[in-house]
Amino acid sequence: MNKIPTHTANEHRVGVPLRFAFLVWFTAAIAMTVGVGPAWAAGQEPGAANTVFVYYGNETPAVAREQSSNLKLLLTLLRQSKAPIAGKLATIIEADLKGFRRQLVQDESALLEAAQRIGFDLAIFTNTLVNNGEYKHFRRDRGVLKTKRFPELPLVSNEILAFSPLSRPETLKAALTDVAAQYQRGSLKIVLVTFSHGSQEMALMPRVNTDLSTSAAIDAFKQGLENGGGGDAPDWASPQGTGKLAYWKVLEEISRHTGVRFPLVFRQACGSGPNGWREYLAMPDSVESVGHSARYNIDIDQIDYAKLFEDTVPGSDWIEHLKAGLQQREIRVSTSATMWLWAALSSIVNFHPAIFFIPLVAWLLVYGPRLVRLFKARAHTG
Repeated sequence: MNKIPTHTANEHRVGVPLRFAFLVWFTAAIAMTVGVGPAWAAGQEPGAANTVFVYYGNETPAVAREQSSNLKLLLTLLRQSKAPIAGKLATIIEADLKGFRRQLVQDESALLEAAQRIGFDLAIFTNTLVNNGEYKHFRRDRGVLKTKRFPELPLVSNEILAFSPLSRPETLKAALTDVAAQYQRGSLKIVLVTFSHGSQEMALMPRVNTDLSTSAAIDAFKQGLENGGGGDAPDWASPQGTGKLAYWKVLEEISRHTGVRFPLVFRQACGSGPNGWREYLAMPDSVESVGHSARYNIDIDQIDYAKLFEDTVPGSDWIEHLKAGLQQREIRVSTSATMWLWAALSSIVNFHPAIFFIPLVAWLLVYGPRLVRLFKARAHTG
């Protein structure tokens, strides 16, 4: 437990004047009468909602590099292969293993400094922490960063997801549920940042999804390297984790059961924009705005929270400052009223190219016969 000094000028006083004590009692009695008392009892500001920044970092933990037989085998096969693509893939994976974890450490330090200085609550989840059965929680009213116990998760046989539990929807649900339990029901707003690898279909997934637990998968993987990769991913290499629809389902359930609202959800991942109308319709009403990378990639170090919050002063609207800072860093921030534009764009991009010829075909069906008659008439008169 790391305590932050919160000394005041009155710490060493022994007693309180009787009249002042009576005033405090009288004020508290009135507050209890109008329903403010329970908020005080929960350590909240009277009449105000609590807002907590939840940072959810889905890195490949160091323990995976040390103990994952699947990851070790993958890197070995890539290093042994003479295919040009093998070396590139090995370099990318190695860089991610180091870079992602390094960025998480920087983000944790920057966000804790901002929370202490600006004055907001902070909860930090990473695969490293959750694998140890814990997470971190800072309360501004108590000035303390606590290491709290993470709820026990069901075991999974899949080694990839076992080392990267934050890829699983049940982990996201458990994390948000445990944070919400620390506050009075209906009083909490969560600014959620999920830092992960992603795709057009996936909101949360590990960097490595290739499952080489069978000899058939190993042989096919080697053959794929020789062929230069490409094509549809086989079952043993399909993305694993939390799809975008499942992601919103978790947030909808959290809101329904705890009353939590989300002023901002930032999916800090590649291709994190909405994947068509189906996902747009799955977004819960409790989500007010979404930060995303649309259909584009995002660099691991694209968001520097130390610089983003450096000009934010205590008492200011730090959520709006966060939104503005994300937009300055080429992140799209869409409200519930504008998110449909990205859903429509995504749907258009996903259409088969033949669909775009439908208007031309329809026009030819209507006006084609007239054109034929016109050409015949001109040929006859000529």
